[in-house]
Amino acid sequence: MALLLYLFLDESGRDSNFATDSNDLAYNYESDIVATIDNNTGDISLSLLSSPSTKSASLIDFKLHFGLKDEFDRFILEHEGEEASTVVIKYSEQASSRFNQSSVDYAIALFSRYIDYKIALSTEDVNVDLTSHELSDVSYKLDFRDDLRHRYFTAEEYHYLFSEDASIDRAALKRLQISKEKSLSREQRKGLIMDSLKHASENERQAFKPTVDMYELKKIKEKYPDLSSRYNAVAAQFGNDVADRLIQTWQAQEDWDSRVKAYQKFKQQLTKEIGEGAELLEAVSRYEKENFSANELKRLRVLTR
Repeated sequence: MALLLYLFLDESGRDSNFATDSNDLAYNYESDIVATIDNNTGDISLSLLSSPSTKSASLIDFKLHFGLKDEFDRFILEHEGEEASTVVIKYSEQASSRFNQSSVDYAIALFSRYIDYKIALSTEDVNVDLTSHELSDVSYKLDFRDDLRHRYFTAEEYHYLFSEDASIDRAALKRLQISKEKSLSREQRKGLIMDSLKHASENERQAFKPTVDMYELKKIKEKYPDLSSRYNAVAAQFGNDVADRLIQTWQAQEDWDSRVKAYQKFKQQLTKEIGEGAELLEAVSRYEKENFSANELKRLRVLTR
């Protein structure tokens, strides 16, 4: 018949020892343990009842990964307005509840360095506006920011925290260089920029997808004058649903253009026949009311002004 013995860690912190009559083995425990002794063989089996190790089993290793920078930034944003030291303390508390002892110190140290980096970044004018800065100014600021990153982080940390952003920065700088290349025509510059976006990273492609799609659709519209060919080209690249919607839009636009041209032709022909005057104005006004709604007339007057 098995005998159950419960062993507890001394309040003083000293390890409790358990030994059998048949041997002189001693065991150290950090939690409640059930020791089962087989009365026939004298064998001892140990099992944990409840232990801090149960908690540690749910903790994970802190590992560098893409997206870590976003996690740090979200945490900082959640504590916006607080002192940097306070933010680090709060992150330490959160990290201690998530990461195991072997990696939590590194997680806290890395976050602390990221805070220091952000503070250093805020003291320098390194914000880049690609629409208003000179090329040399943009290049200098990107290089300075990159150097600052390397100053605070190892090569491996830089890879996971900033390599994706750096790649996007370099691609943006290349597009800026193209946009300022005076030896190229406007259409050539636009084509090269769009081509670079099509071959950009996944994140960058997603960010510029609406712009690239509109450019591709414009090219299709210019290449194929008839709606049937346009439909097939759009469907092949974007799917039938997109093609259906666009064909309706393009058909409506063609109908409108046709009506505007007919109006202009009517007005020009009538002017030749009766000349300028009240009769012409009355005839044109009558034509407008018969062929255009009130909102359409507003558009018409803007176009034929």
